[in-house]
Amino acid sequence: MRNFVGRAETSTFPIYSGMTYVSGLYQGYTPQITSTRAIVAVDWVRNGTWSLRNNGGKEFRLYALQLDGHFVDASIQFGVDGRMNQVFTGWLRLAEVQAESDREVLDAHATAVLVDWDLDVETGLVKYSFRKNGDVDTPLLHFAYAHHQKLLVQQEMSTLQPMLAPTKGQMAGVIGDTWLMQIDMSKVNQLGFLLPARADDLAPLALEQLAEFEDGWRQTILRGSYYFSGKGFQKIGSLCLLLEDFYGTNHRYTQLCSDILVKGFRCFYIPGEPDCSGAPIGSY
Repeated sequence: MRNFVGRAETSTFPIYSGMTYVSGLYQGYTPQITSTRAIVAVDWVRNGTWSLRNNGGKEFRLYALQLDGHFVDASIQFGVDGRMNQVFTGWLRLAEVQAESDREVLDAHATAVLVDWDLDVETGLVKYSFRKNGDVDTPLLHFAYAHHQKLLVQQEMSTLQPMLAPTKGQMAGVIGDTWLMQIDMSKVNQLGFLLPARADDLAPLALEQLAEFEDGWRQTILRGSYYFSGKGFQKIGSLCLLLEDFYGTNHRYTQLCSDILVKGFRCFYIPGEPDCSGAPIGSY
């Protein structure tokens, strides 16, 4: 996000499902932590680490990091109103403390900020490779859904208090910059009606679908609601992945498909553009 036109301040919030910490990269702001409930205490723990409490009895851990991912020095402090004492460029992170033992775990992994990730898939094997901000050796701490936990191979689990997801059960904290999940394919391989998919069969179909989306992307992803628009993005995104697999990342077909996604996403943060009729308006 940017401030008013002509101002240099920006803030960036990487958002991923399963985040243990809410993280924001601030450049040129004087941050202030606010809450729908009154903040009743802001206690300094050590350089770059504070404990926040609200009048609902909730405790949060607050962290301030330099751009390289290391904790700030003692010159940076927060007042009782949650406002930092100076203009700040760096990371702020906030995490809920659900049990007393969580403090130590959260503190130990606070410098590992997730900023991107890669997905690799082989037959029966799925690999998540997480990328962190800065040059820190601290392993990542991230929540895994129940279905992830069943498939994880030789992964270190944290002692963090599990978190209950709204729809998918208990989420557990997993430690590590890579997740490896193995799926038993033995029963699937016994199904005799599945034909082997070949690129020379699917590629022409993918190009036909690309031609349809090139002209009809608005009807597919500007559906008036975030839910149905998301379904449209999923369709086109899946097609882009197929084209990348068939033709490569830099091929014009793959790039054309990704350009459609770019145009669609622009309608969500610049909804007044001429091609954006039907884009959802307001908060989800």
